[in-house]
Amino acid sequence: MTALTQYQRLEAPGVWHESPDSQRKDVFVSLGEATLVINDRSDAALTHWSLAAIRRIAPGNDPAIYAPGPEDDERLELTDPDMIAAIDTVRRAVARSQPRSGALRVFLTLCLFAAALAAAVLWLPGALVTHTAQALPEATRQDIGRRLVIALEPYSGRPCRDIPGRRALGKLQKRLFGDAPWELRVLENGTDVKALPGGILVIGGELLSEEDGPDVVAGHLLAAAAMSAEEDPMVWFLELAGPWHTFRMLTTGVVPQELMGQAADALALGQLPPALVPGLADPDPVLQRFSEAELSSGPYGRSALPGGDAWIEMIEGDPYPGGTPVPVLSDADWLRLQSVCS
Repeated sequence: MTALTQYQRLEAPGVWHESPDSQRKDVFVSLGEATLVINDRSDAALTHWSLAAIRRIAPGNDPAIYAPGPEDDERLELTDPDMIAAIDTVRRAVARSQPRSGALRVFLTLCLFAAALAAAVLWLPGALVTHTAQALPEATRQDIGRRLVIALEPYSGRPCRDIPGRRALGKLQKRLFGDAPWELRVLENGTDVKALPGGILVIGGELLSEEDGPDVVAGHLLAAAAMSAEEDPMVWFLELAGPWHTFRMLTTGVVPQELMGQAADALALGQLPPALVPGLADPDPVLQRFSEAELSSGPYGRSALPGGDAWIEMIEGDPYPGGTPVPVLSDADWLRLQSVCS
């Protein structure tokens, strides 16, 4: 989902708070290609919200109150009519893309059931998974990814929410991905980066504390993004779910909660397809990501991929062998990011 042309570069003031009982902050809000960007008065990015997942709380209230998703505590208050109209336009577009209830929905569900039954007979099981992964709307993919973040808490700890650290995380996201709608989260534990459906990258808090600088962490993020482009995490999730649940998601959009626990177990045990395991992916698309982000691949290769052909190619194919030309983060922002779980 992208913002409509007439709303591009639209900006408006607002009030943001991380949770219902946290301190309110005056902010500036702008529309990107697929995200709502919230900046503080110093123009530092506080957070990025997916336009497809935004929810309005108590419609009709003044000011308009928004949340980034159904299970998030953040709130944004807006009074600017143009910005409210822009967000509501996007939300209506998302709503129109969802299945409608009533007789038409029953009829369409039956048709989809018959088509899917025929597909199950005629196609290989992988074809159903691939088709479902392509057919699911972006809002559903993001909802699955965010629910997986919650399901990972017993293994990886709670999400880290220190505000200065999250601002630094926003700067890191902007530095590596620009306006691309990747969503970065940090959990308390873990020494890697996991790519989840919906463009969500989960950073283990121990990875931040173990590294001396941001280059290796940035390398993990770029590698995970490149790997997830080669092997869609949604395909892995559907293969884990099995044909029946995949068919159910295709026809009804319902994602059973028990699947989240199964997927979290698999992620915690490292049961990932080869393309999502660091060190086994084709290094060429990974190196391309490093080149586009103006980041040296040497520190990541030496730290995360010791030995083997992938390690050699990340070192020898380094697009910036003299070192990263533009710092990933300032020293102060790196320290703030390391303290995001404080």
